[in-house]
Amino acid sequence: MKRTIPTLRSNHQEGPATYLPILLLMVLCMAGLLISLPANSNTAYSYEAQIEQPHQEIELLSDRARDIVGATPVSLPGLITAKGLTGEGQIVALADSGLDSGQLSDLHPDFHSEEGKMPKVIQLQSWAGRDRADDTNGHGTHMAGIIAGTGSASKGQYKGLAPGASLYIQGLLNEEGVLRTPANLEQLFYPAYSAGARIHVNGWGGRGNYYGVTTAQIDDFIRQNPDFLVIFGAGNSGPERGTITTESNSKNALVIGASQSPRPGFDSTLLPLGSAVELSSRGPTADGRIKPELLAPGTSIVAPRSRYIESNFPAHEEYTRMQGTSMASAVAGGAVALLRQYLMTTSNQGPQSGPKESPSSALIKALLINGARTNEAGPSLEGFGTIDLASTILALQDKSFFYRDEHKGLQEDEEAIYRYSVYNSTEPLKITLAWTDPAAEAGTSTSNTLVNDLDLLVIAPDGQEFMGNHFLGSNDFDRLNNVEQVYIAEPQYGTYQIIVRASTVAEKASQSTQSTGQVAQDYALVYGQLPLQGIVTGQGRGAIPSEEPFFSLSQESQPEDEDEISAAQKETITYLHLDNGKKVPWKAYQSLYVENEAIKNLEIEGLPYGADLYQTNLRTYLISRIWHTGAVQAVIDGEQAMILEMSSAVREGGYYLSPQIALTVNGEKQETLQSLLPGSEIRAIVNPSTQTIWQADSTYIEKEGIVERANQGENQLRLLRDSTIYRGSPQLAVTFEDAPVGKVWRDMPFHSTTNFQELLPGMAVRLVQSPQTGQIHHLAIRRQSIQGTIESIDPNSKRLTFVEGGDTYQLLEGSQVHRDDEEAVIEDLQVGDYITAMVLPDSQSLVDIRAYSQIRWGRVVYHNNQQKQLYLVNQHNRLEQYTLAPDLQVYRWGMPADLVTVPLGTWTWLTLNSTGQQVKRIDSIEVAEEREEIFANYRSSDHSLITLSGRSYQLSPRTVILKNGYLIEPTDLVVGETIELTTLMAPPPTEEIVAMVQGKSREAFTAPYLQIQSFFQLQNRLFVTGQTSATKLYAYYQSGTVREKVTVDSQGRFVWYFDYPAGEKEIQLVAMAATGAITGQKVSIPTTQASTLQDIKGHWAEESLQRLSLKGIITGNEDRYFRPDEAINRLEFALLLSRALGWPQEEEVSAILATIEDHDAIPLWAQHAVAQSWQREIFHNSEHNFFFPQQEVQQGEGWSILSRLPNQPFPFPEKWGEEGYRPFEPLTRAQSIILIEQLLHHLAEQDIKVD
Repeated sequence: MKRTIPTLRSNHQEGPATYLPILLLMVLCMAGLLISLPANSNTAYSYEAQIEQPHQEIELLSDRARDIVGATPVSLPGLITAKGLTGEGQIVALADSGLDSGQLSDLHPDFHSEEGKMPKVIQLQSWAGRDRADDTNGHGTHMAGIIAGTGSASKGQYKGLAPGASLYIQGLLNEEGVLRTPANLEQLFYPAYSAGARIHVNGWGGRGNYYGVTTAQIDDFIRQNPDFLVIFGAGNSGPERGTITTESNSKNALVIGASQSPRPGFDSTLLPLGSAVELSSRGPTADGRIKPELLAPGTSIVAPRSRYIESNFPAHEEYTRMQGTSMASAVAGGAVALLRQYLMTTSNQGPQSGPKESPSSALIKALLINGARTNEAGPSLEGFGTIDLASTILALQDKSFFYRDEHKGLQEDEEAIYRYSVYNSTEPLKITLAWTDPAAEAGTSTSNTLVNDLDLLVIAPDGQEFMGNHFLGSNDFDRLNNVEQVYIAEPQYGTYQIIVRASTVAEKASQSTQSTGQVAQDYALVYGQLPLQGIVTGQGRGAIPSEEPFFSLSQESQPEDEDEISAAQKETITYLHLDNGKKVPWKAYQSLYVENEAIKNLEIEGLPYGADLYQTNLRTYLISRIWHTGAVQAVIDGEQAMILEMSSAVREGGYYLSPQIALTVNGEKQETLQSLLPGSEIRAIVNPSTQTIWQADSTYIEKEGIVERANQGENQLRLLRDSTIYRGSPQLAVTFEDAPVGKVWRDMPFHSTTNFQELLPGMAVRLVQSPQTGQIHHLAIRRQSIQGTIESIDPNSKRLTFVEGGDTYQLLEGSQVHRDDEEAVIEDLQVGDYITAMVLPDSQSLVDIRAYSQIRWGRVVYHNNQQKQLYLVNQHNRLEQYTLAPDLQVYRWGMPADLVTVPLGTWTWLTLNSTGQQVKRIDSIEVAEEREEIFANYRSSDHSLITLSGRSYQLSPRTVILKNGYLIEPTDLVVGETIELTTLMAPPPTEEIVAMVQGKSREAFTAPYLQIQSFFQLQNRLFVTGQTSATKLYAYYQSGTVREKVTVDSQGRFVWYFDYPAGEKEIQLVAMAATGAITGQKVSIPTTQASTLQDIKGHWAEESLQRLSLKGIITGNEDRYFRPDEAINRLEFALLLSRALGWPQEEEVSAILATIEDHDAIPLWAQHAVAQSWQREIFHNSEHNFFFPQQEVQQGEGWSILSRLPNQPFPFPEKWGEEGYRPFEPLTRAQSIILIEQLLHHLAEQDIKVD
């Protein structure tokens, strides 16, 4: 059965436009205000659901999220509507942790109502039995602000996506502060729906990727109320596939993943546009459906702070920073409010006429998905792209998108046909079909959850067919998803036929046929071409070369055939360059832009470099943002470049730079970023979609002098012989500019910032001023300083001698001394303390000493500010774990920074508290270079490595030197070996310092043989015996701080002992051959537990039994009886030997056991001991390969077995029992202990002889 729907012809089929108006939209962000400026310039498990906690690590302002999703331009008055889209008239429900105080009369300013308008918060109630919906968690308040906060507390800077929308708040925290949801989610949805909310945002979710009870409840409610859109965050368990929440398995909900909101001052790296961040949970669903459908900014979001939590945003304490897919879902919720407002208040863009109807949730989904910004590869199983409201609404406004909200729907086997004609092949053709499907049976895991199945088929002008979601790899009808899309990157000219066909309609699912008895499925269809998009990189005039693609703004200038194309390419025209390589002809001579809400003319020469371009069939829109601020600093971090605010008190995070940035400094073009003086004022053009700077104009005035007087309260100063009063700007950054003295190694840079209150008369300063206002943006206090480690102290003369170079300095009387950030005197300082101090010019006198008792150096390999944990691989290549102080200070790039800016692997100095357990401060050092060289020589006179290339690298006492991962000394490197060097940036005059040398032994040489034969304790010493083919053998403690040479005799045997080290858990032996080949083996230091035996008192061997019992070598049976006079079998004897000699238990022994014929008779508890003894040929018989595990050991045999260990007989024990030595009688348990103890003493004596 076929029902054909009349063809809908796109508007541009009806005739050419007579002219092409061009609207240039400029958005300026200056001092946090959005104004216009001229151009040019994130259930099923007891419902303790997941909530993202306040995150200390990253930050972004809501204004940037608005830019990224394209909400900023559509909200400006006069572009789409007279007042702009604000979400006015829309009610958004939010079920989360509550809202601020929980009282309508006392809320954060961003949730105050405006007179004459719908209340900002129309409902604020607990749904979890709490007296009021107060937000002690802060999560719900933050999300509410992202959705619809007015930004009143920040004069509009941090307003939400839909500041004109109203909120229906459902608190889910119970009395204990645990998030609880109703058993039936209809109890959440129905009250909100009845109050007029058509958008329901949720930042919680149950663990488990399956179609559960709550999932079915969501789908059922939306099916019964088709204009109700429920939004869920995908979850924060990424980046592995299949990690979305239970609720995110909903077919009918819109599920949102988190993309990045770039802000380098609070980020670690810039991700490609449209990428999901690592934390964001990935799909697909359990049955293979595409979820999440869309991405939205979810990291670094700044929004209102609940009064019950602390702010982590110094620039404005009314706000706080959080991250997660909850934030992304809130962004999506605000975006939907704007789209719904547009659909319900503007002229209808579909074929329907008459009064506005509430758009279905399927239509909202289809519109956002069709208008999403996809990556170059197009949509995929990971989703359809990133929300782009500007693209979506501008396409609707200018009629390059069309939609149908088909309430009647289709019965099974019916189909509907639509047509769309393509006149411009420059941008993709997208067709999206969505429908609200009846709920599936709860508990479905991997089986298909689709109930009613519609098919999308698109037929190209040449007859080629595209099935819905063809991009998944199989151009066949989709039988899983209730959202289908056809994406044609380069469409053909001509008319496309769009067919929607009902393959299976098993249940009623139509808004218009509920009362008729017809079984139909309603749906929404959106189709058309996205606006041509790109970033303006320039403009020009001339003929477009034949090899260049030709792109037209409208059908008026669109060539119909190749000859016409050739002629057009030869025509002299004006055109725009885009970053994607396209050239867009500029055919219109009327140009407009918005300045203070007034539209004015603009010539092409004034077009902003770096602006976002949106080109529909009717208009071209240019969107840009201006960043104007002072006291900035340029930073190059690997391959990333950025400009940041110097002062952490006002830092909003700065911007990454486009590789194509155009930079001027005081009006002169610059080729390198280093020319930007720290403290400069900057006016930059920021591309909204990428949040990167494309053009920057830096200006400054620099002045030097001596402070005559300073007014700390007013941030004012005067200089000697200068009558000018200099005032600090709101962005003022005050730093020390140190000139290091002494012979300290330059891998110890302690960054120092200060404040105006420490400015004193007589100080030398350097000022960086604003040319426009004359205010000081950067005040650098110049001083000489020294850093180093105390070698000796003479409190009487107040003299200190440094380890580095042996220089001696004297502390001036009355100077300040601090130790571990507490006031101190010189007598409090200790040898080994690390200090930094000011030095009076041209003297050996110290003032203002800052001493630290606990300093660590190494690479940060893990940190988590929420859990307050940090792991460091220290200079001895050992892992250390620390907690983070609540008031942790982080310095990077020479200025205060956020912990998230410290990437894993960063080389840092850690300043610890006095106990050495907590990190108080992190000073990171940037990598200068990583390069590979060939080792030639080590010059000990100046601690330098010489390479075959002729380069010399000076090593510091902290340089980590490894070979094949083993810690070594530089003298252990062999000529011709490959070494990888990591050098770090250092202050002048040292340009680079060597942090790590990683050597590799040559593959042609085999690693030496190394076997540890025994590891045992005797009195207070630990003994290690073994054999090696190496020429050099070293022992390292676990801490890596001690390296001892182990003597190896002519037969390769070694015995080494050491005093029991407190706190050490293992040692490592490293063996090196003359060829440079290397190997190593770790041995755990025994952790023994004393055993109190019940049957040894008065026994002739009591003393020996007691000693080995205290060492944990013998433990007795479960009843604590040892039975010393019973015979011992071979299994038990092997186990005693293993314990006494410390044979490693971690080794894989299956291969060794396989060589024993009766290995199946060896129980699991004895396998390691038997294997180790068999490998050492202690029980081995050359005539057979049987172990005979239950066979009793004879007395003579026991002595013989143990004599094999030192490869020679050892003295027979003096004590043996009343009956004496009988070699062919069974060896008793007590006698075995006597033998073993005698062996240990013999081995220890051997060690003394070897030494």
